[in-house]
Amino acid sequence: MSLDPETVLQVLPRHLAGPGSDRLLDVWPFPFEQGWSLHRPEEGYQLAASPCQLVRAGFVAVPGSRYGGTWTTAVHEDPLRPARWQAVFDASTPAEVQRAFYTELLSVYFEAPEGDRRRYTSAAEPHEVYPPLLNAGWRQKINRNGRQAIRSPDGLAYLHNWYHSPPEWTVCAGHPNRPLWTATFSAETPSRLVAAFNAALVDPDPLTRTVRQLPAATREHLHRHRPPAPTRSR
Repeated sequence: MSLDPETVLQVLPRHLAGPGSDRLLDVWPFPFEQGWSLHRPEEGYQLAASPCQLVRAGFVAVPGSRYGGTWTTAVHEDPLRPARWQAVFDASTPAEVQRAFYTELLSVYFEAPEGDRRRYTSAAEPHEVYPPLLNAGWRQKINRNGRQAIRSPDGLAYLHNWYHSPPEWTVCAGHPNRPLWTATFSAETPSRLVAAFNAALVDPDPLTRTVRQLPAATREHLHRHRPPAPTRSR
């Protein structure tokens, strides 16, 4: 049965749901009313930064490109020196999953005592990254060359990293030779932030999308249903 492109559906799994909202504030939960800055120096480019300038996040739109652009987060120990770590997401990554990463980043930022920069530039324990995926039924495979892959039950999403210290992580979704999106976390990215991203990725609550927003390449792999109609009070 064909559906109108504007029909609203609830869909799972999240990794195949498509980006959803393209509104900046649906992805970034930064408290701009508390001193965080938002710069829009040119069309298609936005930059947010913490008051101390140690946490910076940017979005670059690339109209007409396959992924739509790139979201990049860079965290510094010194605002005048290169970043300690970076996280980069294709714009086609589900907005709700990205927001979970930024929300956890804010939690880490506000937990750190004023002047203590180590809290949000410390990689902590890498093993924290894996439980959300493994508990959701993703399968783990470790190669002798030191590469680890954790794949979703449908085989259309995976996390991989090399066993070195500190590790780097890559999360992809879609067909392996033509992914819908890729997220990368450089060495030194705090593991609880990667874990928050993974937990949101496998959350069993469906995401709301219109038919038009669903990726055509993997649409047949989605579980779809219409949200229940609101009940009317008598």
